[in-house]
Amino acid sequence: MRILYWNCTAPSGTTDSVFADDKCNLIGEIIRRVNPDIVCLDEVSFKISDTATATAFATKFINKDGYACTPTAITINPGYHLNTIVFVKDGSVKMTCAVGIPTEAWNTDGTIRDLARIQLSEAGNARTLNLWCLHANASGKGGKTAVALVAPALKDNYAVFMGDFNASPTDADTVLAATLPKAKAVRPVIGAFTFSQWKADDYGSFAIPGTSGKKCKPNDKGFIDFALASPAMTVTAVDSLKKASDATGASDDLIRRLLLAGDHFPIAFDFKST
Repeated sequence: MRILYWNCTAPSGTTDSVFADDKCNLIGEIIRRVNPDIVCLDEVSFKISDTATATAFATKFINKDGYACTPTAITINPGYHLNTIVFVKDGSVKMTCAVGIPTEAWNTDGTIRDLARIQLSEAGNARTLNLWCLHANASGKGGKTAVALVAPALKDNYAVFMGDFNASPTDADTVLAATLPKAKAVRPVIGAFTFSQWKADDYGSFAIPGTSGKKCKPNDKGFIDFALASPAMTVTAVDSLKKASDATGASDDLIRRLLLAGDHFPIAFDFKST
């Protein structure tokens, strides 16, 4: 089973903005390249807030070239932060999806922005897998708190947490080593890049391909979008940009568009119980 998570900050696609449509089309292009069974798009426009608008978004921007998905859950996130939508590839996965928290300890605005639970029965056995897509608080402290809360949720459970932790896998390694050593932090594979978030910065250190002087500054934590998996799960990173770039990631126009229009790479994983 393959899942893609993306803190994509997607506009609604309901305006006449060429930039907005280009970004939404870019999101669809990469999703189709990765071909996931489940897609979780985070920080999507507040205007995509129900099944009808989420379906319209998928129809307009994602569902092409033999790939088709439908929304299964929309997390309405009032305030400044935007919505989360979980899509499933048509006919491929039988699952339930809902907003929820693993335990009451998660019930704080200081640790999470969004948390969606995907439950599915694995083919060939009676196991129920729990996949949590989360966006941790933007502060480093909040991110580490979220990582610490994941550890007990992984114990004796077929579970994977993935998303924007706003912490590094190294932070997670430290927490897991102390509390659940057999659990694992699984780093993403994102082309040849060694970071998953950046910001536009004329004084940064990474030149955007195909531009004159525009640069981006990688997040100093490196990967902050990754997965945490229970000992009972096998999780393998899928290169979310493999078909979008060459070995350096510097020659494809899609990479240039991604760096100019976004601030996170998508992450993707194949998973199964062991």
